Parts: sequence; structure tokens; C-alpha cells
Amino acid sequence: MADRIKSYDLSTTGQWAPRPQFSLPAPEEQMAESSQADSDQLAVQLIQLEGKKVRLWCKNPAQQQLLIRIQDEVSQNMYRATNTAKTNNEVFNLSCLPQGLYRFKIDCGQTSVQYSLVIPEDEGRIKLNRLTTPSDRSNH
Repeated sequence: MADRIKSYDLSTTGQWAPRPQFSLPAPEEQMAESSQADSDQLAVQLIQLEGKKVRLWCKNPAQQQLLIRIQDEVSQNMYRATNTAKTNNEVFNLSCLPQGLYRFKIDCGQTSVQYSLVIPEDEGRIKLNRLTTPSDRSNH
């Protein structure tokens, strides 16, 4: 599968994909209600958008290196990037990925946040679920 889909095929708004033509509440507003929104802690949220798009929002006040990965069922990286920005707000268009089960992982030091993604065969919406990991629980 890796020979068919390259990481640069997964477009993000930070690179070359157009921003969606609809509006959502600002990620800062959504995260203000979250228990993760402490001023000195990493806050991560993956938001499902229309079709096969998701928005990754991160608040990284310490500007530590984030490792962002999308992996298939056999843990092969379909996308891999690093980021040290204080905030990150990117839209990922996953329509080029084949149907299947994926993991969206964000690692920062001892903190690991994971989401499961189920990409349907048809034009349906992605099924998104946050997975709780031991390192994720210790930071709340």
C-alpha cells in the first residue's frame, strides 16, 4: 500500500490543500471547555469535518517537538511530520487513503494521544474515536 500512497498525497492546509468552505467554532473556543486546556500542558483535539477530512488542533505552549503520524493496520506510516509550533491547526484530506482502519498518533515527550480512524469504502464520513493511552491519562 505504501507504494500507492505517499505521505505528500495527504494534503494539509499547512501545505497545499484549500481550507474548507464552511465554518466551525474556533478550536480555542472548543478547547476552553476541555480539562486539557491548562496553560502549560499539551492539548490535542482531532475534529471530524465533512466527508473524509479531519482537523488536527494542538496547543503546545512549551513548543516541544510533536510527532504526527497516520498509520495503517500494520503500523506502517502513511503520513509522518514533526512540528514545534505553539499552536497547530491543520486540515487533513484523507480521501486518497483506501478503505480501512488507521491510527492518528500525536507524540510529544511522554505524552501520546491516539485516535482510531475508520475510512469507509463509499463517500461516507470517517468514523473517529479517541483512544486513551496510559501516558494520555497521566496528563489530565
